[in-house]
Amino acid sequence: MILTITLNPCVDITISTHGFKINSTNKFHYKREDLGGKGINVSTALKNLGIDSKCITLNFNDNNFVKEELDKRNLDYKLINIDGNLRTNIKIFDNSTNQMTEINEVSYINDEHISYVINEVKREIQLLSKNDILVLSGSVPKRFSTNIYQELIDLAKTKEIFTCLDASGDLLKNGLKAKPNMIKPNIEELRDFSHKKLDSIDDILSELEKINKSGINYVCLSMGEDGAIMYSNNGIYIANSLSVDVKALQGAGDSFVAGFCKELESDNDYLILKSAIACATGTIIQDGTLLCNKNDYESFFNMVEIINIG
Repeated sequence: MILTITLNPCVDITISTHGFKINSTNKFHYKREDLGGKGINVSTALKNLGIDSKCITLNFNDNNFVKEELDKRNLDYKLINIDGNLRTNIKIFDNSTNQMTEINEVSYINDEHISYVINEVKREIQLLSKNDILVLSGSVPKRFSTNIYQELIDLAKTKEIFTCLDASGDLLKNGLKAKPNMIKPNIEELRDFSHKKLDSIDDILSELEKINKSGINYVCLSMGEDGAIMYSNNGIYIANSLSVDVKALQGAGDSFVAGFCKELESDNDYLILKSAIACATGTIIQDGTLLCNKNDYESFFNMVEIINIG
């Protein structure tokens, strides 16, 4: 079983432009609206690859958008119903530079609902068994403790559940204290966490080694067009990115996590990283926030090359 947790779902409005200019008038030629949230994206990508998971997320009483979208994707899910409004995030993708500008709404839920939400999530984690996978990813609503992922990882570890953490800032910093099995920072998040410039590959590898030796089985560093590095208990692996026509970037990191989870049972680091890169690549060629499909995944999987450097 793979269980994904999304505590901060949203509506993603993706706008595609050409030559986006700040402080100027811009025209767009493409727009789409999708249900967003990192854990939801992971579950969706897994479903596209033929892998079942269960998605836990919040459902606000302002509309039925979350439920309707999860049903459309044919996902197994549990909704935690609370008062409030679903937030809206705006993504502006400049297809002339392959750069994404994000404008994300801050979400709030009533203080009295926070304990209820946490208890409902813990109840689902308690249903998992040894060797199941728990994916904790994304931001949390304002007034949630930044220790929330640390708390959930500690609970999962008592049941020997494999935990993946994909977060940033204090959520990542505090979550690392619980020693998740896998983390997936990008280079900026790694610099922020380490308080180092990390301008050279040696500096990057040194920091990844430090994190791995602290008790994190898999440290996966995503580097965008420069590929990815996976520092595991078994070795150090580098994967170059594939040359493709990039249409959007949203969901690529979540797809990386989905691809990672898909092959984790193989216990083969080559296959795990190949799968992660193939799934991420299959997502960046899609419009808006659409995610990797099985045909693209299989094509890219055969193209990904992995180098073991240590």
